[in-house]
Amino acid sequence: MSRVAATRCTAWVVSVSGLLGLLLHPVGASEVVKGRPKYGRLGKANAVLLEVRAATPFAGKPIGDIPMRWLEVEVTVKASVPTPLRVKTFRVLVEQEVPEVIIVGQEVRELDVIPGRLGLQDWFPTKKGELLVVAFNGEAVRAAREMEPLSWGRSPEKVWHECEVFSRAVSREKKAVPAALAATIRKEKASLSSVFFGLVASTDRLLFDDKEVALAAAEYLREKKVPFWERAGVFDGLRAVVARDPVADRAIILAVIDLVFEAERNKSHPREIGNILMLLSECFFRDRPAACRPFINEETRKKLLRMVEDKKIVNDRRTEPLHEWLKVSTLVTLSGAAEGNSAASAPEQPPEEGPGSTRSRGANLWWVAALSGTALAVTGLVLGLYYGRRKAGLSAK
Repeated sequence: MSRVAATRCTAWVVSVSGLLGLLLHPVGASEVVKGRPKYGRLGKANAVLLEVRAATPFAGKPIGDIPMRWLEVEVTVKASVPTPLRVKTFRVLVEQEVPEVIIVGQEVRELDVIPGRLGLQDWFPTKKGELLVVAFNGEAVRAAREMEPLSWGRSPEKVWHECEVFSRAVSREKKAVPAALAATIRKEKASLSSVFFGLVASTDRLLFDDKEVALAAAEYLREKKVPFWERAGVFDGLRAVVARDPVADRAIILAVIDLVFEAERNKSHPREIGNILMLLSECFFRDRPAACRPFINEETRKKLLRMVEDKKIVNDRRTEPLHEWLKVSTLVTLSGAAEGNSAASAPEQPPEEGPGSTRSRGANLWWVAALSGTALAVTGLVLGLYYGRRKAGLSAK
């Protein structure tokens, strides 16, 4: 390869790098998050409310010596989101484990089957009139193993309500709109569960990096109308994916601290409290900037420190980042401890903005890379033209 060709090739590569640097300059989730809503951990395209009409046994292929039954279940589509299905009735092949039978006195009882233990569809109802909410791709599926259950162990009506609420919030113009999602969480928080937040994560976990969505989620964690175990099962999924406003992190941490004290008042098992503290440490303190840590009053700090150092509650090294933070006695001392041991009464810290902020530093690095690539591209093009003309001049002579 000649020197001119090599120079031009280098210029082309650097030009593309510079262009990509400009195009990939990160925008916040509040600016635009593209994509259709997705349902279930596998990201299925549709959520569907089904009603069982009939179940007919048939002969299937056994798996080893496992007692099984095979059913062809006819179901009716009651509703679907985000788009209505044209198919209203279809048949589904269901494989289930046969429960063991024991005799107690003169009574015959069936032992409960552990749902999904063998990868079978023990979660699929087979009695006429029963409802279920599932997620799948396309208009209909032939086998239940292609579906993902959403109402497993929950009220189908309640789960379906959450699917509808989620679909309305994120389906506008086929874009997930963080502002609409945050407003929905604030409006519907008393009726939401971990199912809703799981749908958000399935669609795009970057939505939790949006400040308003995270602040709305923090309000949800304080909603006493929602059972404690539902709220406690949500917060670890709210950790930032890339980066977000420290104000949002601080709000979530304060809400989780209140969850810890609520668990103590409810006389929860010490290990349950320890699990919350461990997840709090891992998700919101490990490798997170100091600006994301909230102010708490001295009484709250001492109480949390006592819990973290209690081996009956915590016996896990993953709480070390939280422990280190709590050990600093000069962290902050605020007058007027919150009523009910609530850490939420601590004054709000101003958001970290300006040239020294984490967000600003990250954006500056992207711009430096982009502009450097562009400058190198221009230099490469100039050198290519120079050597090209010089070669042409030498050839002419």
